[in-house]
Amino acid sequence: MFRSYKRLVAFALGAFLLGGAAAAQTEEKETPTETDQTAASVDETTDLEAQANPNTLAAIDLYTQGDVEGAYNLFKKVYDENPDSDPPGVLLALLHSHAGRFLEMRRSLEQSAEDYPADPEAYLQLAGIDVQEGRFLEAQLLIERAEKIIDAYKDNRPETTTRLEYFKEEALSARANLAERRGRYEEARNFVRKIVDANPENAQAFWNLGYLSMKLKEYDEAEKAFDDAAKLNEELWPGWLQVATSLDKEDLVDEGKARIASHEETIAAAPKSQRAQVARLYLRWNMIEEAAKIIAQFAEDNEEKDLERWLLAGWLALYASKYTLAEENFRNATLVDPENFEASNGLALAMLDQSNKEKLARAKSIAAKNYHAYPDNSEAAVTYAWTLFLSGNAKEANEIFGPMLSSGQMTATVAYYMAEIANVRGDKSLANTLVKLALSQKSNFPKRAAALELKNLLESDSKQEEKNPLDDFDDEPDFGEDREEE
Repeated sequence: MFRSYKRLVAFALGAFLLGGAAAAQTEEKETPTETDQTAASVDETTDLEAQANPNTLAAIDLYTQGDVEGAYNLFKKVYDENPDSDPPGVLLALLHSHAGRFLEMRRSLEQSAEDYPADPEAYLQLAGIDVQEGRFLEAQLLIERAEKIIDAYKDNRPETTTRLEYFKEEALSARANLAERRGRYEEARNFVRKIVDANPENAQAFWNLGYLSMKLKEYDEAEKAFDDAAKLNEELWPGWLQVATSLDKEDLVDEGKARIASHEETIAAAPKSQRAQVARLYLRWNMIEEAAKIIAQFAEDNEEKDLERWLLAGWLALYASKYTLAEENFRNATLVDPENFEASNGLALAMLDQSNKEKLARAKSIAAKNYHAYPDNSEAAVTYAWTLFLSGNAKEANEIFGPMLSSGQMTATVAYYMAEIANVRGDKSLANTLVKLALSQKSNFPKRAAALELKNLLESDSKQEEKNPLDDFDDEPDFGEDREEE
């Protein structure tokens, strides 16, 4: 999904700096679990705390204690002292968002727009929400309203420049985000290019430019844009790796392999984190030997606290259906980082296929915890649903799998699991359709061998059903020797 600009909420301080809307922004780094992560470094957080208005800190404390009105009043005091800061309703909405109270967040933004009609921030934030929820016309009207306010903003407050430039970028970003959600990728890219022209230090804008070029299948331009983003933010992957990873997500395996093949020397000299991602791609592309070579290098380093070492070794074993070995490696990964989703999810996957009731129960417990902690993570949902099914909770499993099936968009793993469920329920036709869908995807997945086995079983059953029952009898059936009369 296209990444719009986001304020950095570092312990709910990022947008509350003394001196106005600092509009600090951070990049979202893709992880192998496809979980977006936005974080601030400890040093950055310390700086924010040092700069924050005391009333802002007090307002945050009141909010955490449940005194929303008191927090609003203190935010209003900050705004009255410095009108170039964000309106109190916007700041309160950020806290609601951070707490997962999205209905209250929207209400605060609507109230802010009503109380401070000369400030465009609430309108831009509301437009972003409407875009995400598919209300495109409402979003467009809000953006247009915000742009009119921005045009008048300089005349109303000639002393400010920083916040005005931020608003201009946010408006362009909102336009780009709206166009992207409508599938108008070239239009979206043109808006992002305007942001880059105005602010060539904006790493997020370059990343968005690369993303949109990928959507337009202009891979060389995408690689260049991703490289520009990585130069500004060293935490981002270089262009060749980002493009290869994006191609993999689109199941364009051949194109991804070609992109990687031209960077063999680069891979050898790349940082460990980048080589780890290449190893993951190799596993998904069924290039097991190539992946094993990289993973062996990590094992040779023999660093007990190397998370990537254990994660990659776990996936390698899982793809080889060596579940006990996979369990051992993923368990080591959880010891290094108990809160790592990839480690705990891998551990659950390794245990649930060992035909062991105790391990299945443990896998279910782990998967349930992940599912409730990451409700929007498809991998967490899939693992939990499958443990439910194996535990005999077919109805609960179907409540998770069902929406994935009806959406028409599912991973190979989901398609395989759904095929197994359909087969158990006796719906051979649906099972056959789903297992073929799973195997039609070029990318490898840990259950591919099991999917092939299910496909062969279904084909064998189908042939057996089509067979004429009389074919089992000879022309002159032998009913056995006559029994002696008593």
